[in-house]
Amino acid sequence: MKITHTLLAAPILVLLSLLVQVQADCVWYGECFNSDNNVNCLYEGPPLNMNNDTALSILKNYCPTLFDHSDDPPLCCDSHQVSTFANNMGAPKQFLSRCPSCYQNFLDLFCYTTCYPNASTFMTPLTNISYTGPSPLNSTESVGSVAVVLSSNFANGLFESCKDVQFPSNNQKAIDLLCGTGSDGVCTPQVWLDFLGHGSNSPFPMYYNISDTPIVWQSYRKVNVSLTPLNETSYLCSSSPDPSKPSCSCQDCAAMCPPHKDVVPHPVEWEILSIEGMVFVAGSILVGFVILFGSCQIWYYVHKKDSFGLEHEVRTTLGNGSSRSHAASQSRGGNILEKIGLKWEQVLESAFSWWGRVAARHPIKVIAISFIICGILTFGIYFAKVITDPVELWSAPTSVTRSNKNYFDSTFNPFYRTEQLIIRFDPKKWKSSMHEDPYPAITYTNISGGFQLNFLKELLYLQNNISALRADMGNNETVGLEDICYQPLYPDNKNCVINSVLQYFQNNETTLERKVTDFFNTLADYVDHIKSCTGYLHIAACCRDPSQTIDSTKLASSCLAEFGGPVSPWVALGGYSGNNYLQATAHVLTFTVNNYHNPDDPQLAKAKAWEKEYLTFVKRFVREEAEEKGMMIAYSAERSIEDELARASKSDVATIAISYLAMFLYIACALGDWLPCCTPQVLVQQKFSLGMCGVLVVLLSVGSSIGINSYMGFSLTLIILEVVPFLVLAVGTDNIFILVNALGRDQRAVSETREEQIGRVLGKIGPSMLLTSLTEVCAFFLGGLTEMPAVKTFAFYSAFAVLFDFLLQITCFVSIISLDMKRSEQHRVDVACCVKITPPRYSEKSEGILYAFFKNFYSPGLDYSVRQQQNMVCGSAGCPYDSLAGQIYQAAGEPNGTYIAHPASAWIDDYFSWLAPAASGLACCRYAVDGNGTKTFCSSSDTTTPGCKSCNVSFDKGRPKPEDFKEYLDWYLHDNPTAACSKGGHAAYGDAVKLSGSGSETKVGASYYMTYHTVLQKDADYINALNFSLGLAKDMERTIQHNCTQCHNIEYLTVATQTWQNLLICMAAVFVVTFLLLGFDIWSAVIAVVTISMIVNSMFGLMYLWDISLNAVSLVNLVMTVGISVEFCSHIIRSFAVSPLKTRVERARHALSTMGSSVLNGITFTKIVGIVVLAFADSQIFVVFYFRMYVGIVSFGLLHGLVFLPVLLSFVGPPVNKERLAHKDREDRQQLISNGDLF
Repeated sequence: MKITHTLLAAPILVLLSLLVQVQADCVWYGECFNSDNNVNCLYEGPPLNMNNDTALSILKNYCPTLFDHSDDPPLCCDSHQVSTFANNMGAPKQFLSRCPSCYQNFLDLFCYTTCYPNASTFMTPLTNISYTGPSPLNSTESVGSVAVVLSSNFANGLFESCKDVQFPSNNQKAIDLLCGTGSDGVCTPQVWLDFLGHGSNSPFPMYYNISDTPIVWQSYRKVNVSLTPLNETSYLCSSSPDPSKPSCSCQDCAAMCPPHKDVVPHPVEWEILSIEGMVFVAGSILVGFVILFGSCQIWYYVHKKDSFGLEHEVRTTLGNGSSRSHAASQSRGGNILEKIGLKWEQVLESAFSWWGRVAARHPIKVIAISFIICGILTFGIYFAKVITDPVELWSAPTSVTRSNKNYFDSTFNPFYRTEQLIIRFDPKKWKSSMHEDPYPAITYTNISGGFQLNFLKELLYLQNNISALRADMGNNETVGLEDICYQPLYPDNKNCVINSVLQYFQNNETTLERKVTDFFNTLADYVDHIKSCTGYLHIAACCRDPSQTIDSTKLASSCLAEFGGPVSPWVALGGYSGNNYLQATAHVLTFTVNNYHNPDDPQLAKAKAWEKEYLTFVKRFVREEAEEKGMMIAYSAERSIEDELARASKSDVATIAISYLAMFLYIACALGDWLPCCTPQVLVQQKFSLGMCGVLVVLLSVGSSIGINSYMGFSLTLIILEVVPFLVLAVGTDNIFILVNALGRDQRAVSETREEQIGRVLGKIGPSMLLTSLTEVCAFFLGGLTEMPAVKTFAFYSAFAVLFDFLLQITCFVSIISLDMKRSEQHRVDVACCVKITPPRYSEKSEGILYAFFKNFYSPGLDYSVRQQQNMVCGSAGCPYDSLAGQIYQAAGEPNGTYIAHPASAWIDDYFSWLAPAASGLACCRYAVDGNGTKTFCSSSDTTTPGCKSCNVSFDKGRPKPEDFKEYLDWYLHDNPTAACSKGGHAAYGDAVKLSGSGSETKVGASYYMTYHTVLQKDADYINALNFSLGLAKDMERTIQHNCTQCHNIEYLTVATQTWQNLLICMAAVFVVTFLLLGFDIWSAVIAVVTISMIVNSMFGLMYLWDISLNAVSLVNLVMTVGISVEFCSHIIRSFAVSPLKTRVERARHALSTMGSSVLNGITFTKIVGIVVLAFADSQIFVVFYFRMYVGIVSFGLLHGLVFLPVLLSFVGPPVNKERLAHKDREDRQQLISNGDLF
């Protein structure tokens, strides 16, 4: 929190007088006391010696240039004026002393106007006031107003030296607090001087003029007086008035800064020929491929037009048209990899065949053991912990940002919880109007409908109702805002921090309605007060200081909020341009609530309970009252993101359930044979119960995965509950359809038993199932190497789910198939197994509709008391430009590139100012000693404690000595800022510095420096802002840690890298596993990776065209894309690779006909049924990241797996394994011999 000063509310200084420029040198001398304040007595005589050692000592400290030629020069001021002057310099010292040259120039201005021995040369009284009372020289007149003429050299030098001086606790420049705004809203030397001389800031009006030539004024005697501009020397901010002291720092003086580093420009979309770069490149590649491929085809048909036969085409273009016998004759030339590959395939086939026979012979035992193991694993769900915290989901626990946040939270507590409403007015109900400016002005100010008095009253009504909310905690306990809110001045001020424009009226309707009139005209009302508090463009001198205790209007009201601090207009208002605050289209109400590091802290539970009550109230208000009151409200609470994640999932539970139910029913129905639909035999051929058992296997695998991960301590996320079942259904049902369809198409040999048939078919299908499953398992386990928690947990859950699904399919499901075949052979009705029907006289195995279609039609830590350590963080005089404060200041100078809006609030700079001794008046650091000799702190507002005296602080080159730095630091952090001492640290830094020890043993454990980002509206803004902040922190990482209040946004900095890493790892796993399980067939592995890469690349294009952002959720779906793509591609690639047919075209047709229908049934149709339902979900998360991406995954997988891949294989597929071909030839010959067909 920030606090202010009263420099502008109390008489700034000088006590002026007049002089008609005859032979007198002074215009005043001494003070004339009246009922309001002390003013200067008119005096037209020569300057006088003061003869007061104390006053001379004070004056010499402030105005050394007046003593260049004498230790007791004649002056135009007496000791009373010096005392008043010194007292009034306390506030400017707190604002400007961090830059010595600025402060000295400011002092010189008033040294010259107050005591300059030749004052009449550049000053003259314009009006006088009769006076009867005591005065040093028995004066009968006092000064009413005065004209002052300054040279441009002196006035501009003063302004230039002060214009960049910072006021850290307010995160703004001191000049913003000490300067009025002119018609253009910009502070200039003339505007500043006009403001300083305004009657509200001076005991009498002072009219400053900047000129390099004499100016004639008419004095109070109606005599024209020629004034020569005061042209004394001013100090540059880059120099020091005292050579033994440092000059201003870079933060306060741009001339002390090194050349600006070029800010790396934000990346812009690149274009080629006015077309977006990526679109142009992608289009060029496509056009080039079409031209090249088309040219090759045209060339071929022109030169080979007499050879259109398929066999000749393949033979001439691919050189692979030899007969099987010819290939067999060449098989002896097979290389070592082909021989090892064949042997490896035979081992796999033998192993799966053996296991198939075992599972088919002992189905009850296998099923029972499978269920027991799955039951034990699934019980782990009891220990599952669901996380919805965005930080936990998207920020890696070991990341630098997360570590910094944990340190910050454990040291200072997490950054405040904010409850915010953005309220726009209905322009139909609340219209803009012209507000008449105070009399005697004849101008008007345009104010938006949001500043109509009645609208502000409605706003106050809403704010007060929210402030009065109480939440029920049970056990007759309730909690209100005052129990959980941030109270920066507690216990002295127990009001909560609520940032609202209504705080300019201390949330009081009476103050809001107050106006000052002269019976005929309105001299000031609420609009004028807002203009003064916000620095709205105003022809009168209005302060751009929302922390002033007395505004510049006739209301003389305070701008300070009820909680004791200022409310910046850019925090409380929105939808305005420049400084046109009164044309704002939105009000922003922000309630600041304390946050807590321990999730089990009862205070955190209270805060969340109140937030829940707040959200309930605002929802009701929006629904029932907002429209009637002409308000359009957007609102949020700190818990809103978590609530939305939970709500989004819960609100679409029915949708998800219907989606999965539809897929389950399709699977159960699609496994059966519907061709004999007009006969009772269809009831036998159906496999509804087998399909439901397949679904049960999928559910058991998901439950086992959740259970074993819960045993291992992995948390459960909503992404897992929503995505993993979908993934396992895709993988599991594909294998189920392949296995069931293979058995359905297989003809059992005469002497072969059911168990042997199942073993033989599993021997052929099992390696393909192993290929896809093992590929996905390896890919997902390797994907678990990522640091992003949401992706890491998804990868592990998916890997285990796919692994368990595969194991259950080759164990439990094979046994269930054996039982179902037994039922079918006994002609028992599906589901109702006790019902038996008469078998038909003959029957043939049906190929199935899809199989027939594919076959016949489709197949193609710091010590702050030490100067060197202070220099690492400070920003005042003597601090290096590359300190923490200095670097942030330089970054704030380029807000468009750095997203840093203001310099940092640096407690150590304000502490230096707080410790600085006062030449007279009250010092900030004071103490009293009790009878036991114990020092007790006296705050600047304490006027009752007897014996308070200034702290005895020793300074070395402008810095307190280490022992003094430590001794008074705790007092500083408990001192409330007041009008007399605006540098008190309690409000702004009470929670920012952690101390240990006391007195001279005090140590600073940790502290934070806070600044603001510029307004961040788009994802790119958040990413760039966070990226720059991390880079800035990295430059200072030896001692500085950066805490981001939106830590989960760190995912956006790494999500691109994480995406490529995960996808490359998954692709590598696909390549290695495919290479090994296809018998060291490197060409098949390459084709698999290329095809899957194309599917993933297509998904990126879909995301771009369909506005799907890249984040943790979409990254999970991209990783899943790889897994599902394996199902679309690997079965067909393996079927092609092991096919013994002659040509690539024949092998592609064979692979597509045997596997295409299962892939289409198992993945495509099953998923389409579920995906369509997701389109009707209420949550945008499901519509955008699940429906849209799932449509892409299935569509691109289908097109690449069943269209592109077979064509690619027919052109450049791997050649036949000669060893496999020879082995097949030997088997065929042996079969012919055994049948007696070959002699």
